[in-house]
Amino acid sequence: MKTYNLLYISILLFSFYVFESCQKETQTPLENVSKLTMLTANIYIYDSVYTNWGLSNQTLVYALSGTSNLQDYSLDKVQFYKDGTFDEVRPNGILFHGTWSMNVDSSQLITASPGFSGTAVIDTLTMTKLVWRDLNTHNRGVQIPKK
Repeated sequence: MKTYNLLYISILLFSFYVFESCQKETQTPLENVSKLTMLTANIYIYDSVYTNWGLSNQTLVYALSGTSNLQDYSLDKVQFYKDGTFDEVRPNGILFHGTWSMNVDSSQLITASPGFSGTAVIDTLTMTKLVWRDLNTHNRGVQIPKK
């Protein structure tokens, strides 16, 4: 009887071991990744740009896959650095250096560079997308990592 119980327990433990070893590894949930890490992990390009966002004359002026864009953002790219600075190539191809910060709850992105300063509400910030809107200019940008 002892041999039968020992065999039964051995099979049970072996089955548990096999079951556990076949489980997929868990990844760190995105909520554990800081906003700082998400913002500074990529060089961003524009996927789309809207003017007059939320108004009756809202207009899509640029789409990455668009063929008849009203404005050209194909050269624009921006990289945010952990030290609070950023580099941006503007639509005209000129490189600007500036500073950035977030408000206390990381819901707003504050930027400043020569001839420009602004505050944008962050609607979405993940490892694969930055969506922002400027309440003063009513512009909205959807930015994705440069491939």
